[in-house]
Amino acid sequence: MRNKKLINMLLACAMTITCLMPKNKFVRLEINANSAEGLLYYQFDDRWKNIKFTKYAKSSNTMASSGCGIFSFCNAIYALNGIRPDAIAVAAWGVQTGGYRPGAGGLYRYDFYEKVESAYSQEYRFYLEHYTYGNVTDARLIQHLQSGGVAVIHVASHFMVISHYNPEDNTYYVLESAPVKSRGLETTGWVSAETLLNTNSTRVDWYALLSNIPLIGDVNADNQLNTKDVALLQNYLLGNEKFTKKQFQEADVNQDGSVNIYDLIALKHVIQQMQLPPVVIEEEPEETTEILEEAPEEVPTESTEEPTQEPMELPTETTQEPTELPTEITQELTELPTETTQEPTELPTGTTQEPTEETTAPIET
Repeated sequence: MRNKKLINMLLACAMTITCLMPKNKFVRLEINANSAEGLLYYQFDDRWKNIKFTKYAKSSNTMASSGCGIFSFCNAIYALNGIRPDAIAVAAWGVQTGGYRPGAGGLYRYDFYEKVESAYSQEYRFYLEHYTYGNVTDARLIQHLQSGGVAVIHVASHFMVISHYNPEDNTYYVLESAPVKSRGLETTGWVSAETLLNTNSTRVDWYALLSNIPLIGDVNADNQLNTKDVALLQNYLLGNEKFTKKQFQEADVNQDGSVNIYDLIALKHVIQQMQLPPVVIEEEPEETTEILEEAPEEVPTESTEEPTQEPMELPTETTQEPTELPTEITQELTELPTETTQEPTELPTGTTQEPTEETTAPIET
């Protein structure tokens, strides 16, 4: 009797943690840049458009004028698995490693993509499958898109993203961080193969294929971690569900070769750690524009003023480990809490001012 009460207490504790993750945009969902869930990376967003890096050039070196390579990577990650990379941090890292040279050629694609996987694959949950010169009719690119991957593409002095392919009308869903009249594309939309093959400003000549790293604990195989997975795992532990071999592997969160209440506790902990904070938009100083002489180790901020008071530390939930693990769990829970989700904050759509086309470097674009 005591063991049953202990198990019920631990199960109830695990279920009370509310998942606040924003809804992932994954595989078959299009991204609407004008919706609260769009969160498309727009090159002329006030948060980063005037950020400068002067290591390689003294002019044309803002993220607005020379940032399509960075924002295409960020858009690709978000379209792939719903994670929002820190664009300024990625840019600063790129400057440090030589893969991003604003004002002096922009993104050096090989330097950037040969290193970005080792730097960010775990944080942004992706891996680089392949990159090569080619066009949108390549069978490998089409198969990659149909299997749920995304592609960063290069056109004339510019980078964009393809997140989907529709074989019925031979169109591609393109994410454009810097829409201008010369390319004739919207921020997001379906684009014909003809446009991506034969129009000078949008002819694809190179692409990089990014794939998602599966989530451990995704027992219902919907490419998200949330309380639905917790409920399914709990029902398995209570004997109300049967798992396939793949589900058993997903449910073994702590990778010890068995599935038990420790995996349930670990799954809830993983979900807690994956919570994303809301986007905070800081106002730019009117009199100056931030300039980064060298790439910083940390993300630059709009203000260097120290806070006058330390922020209050929020208490973290602790879970008591059971002293003894019973071999069977027979007590059913009377009610599961309803999952709640918090919609992510809408990102600003940015300015309507048309940017100046990026300058092509002598060596790389």
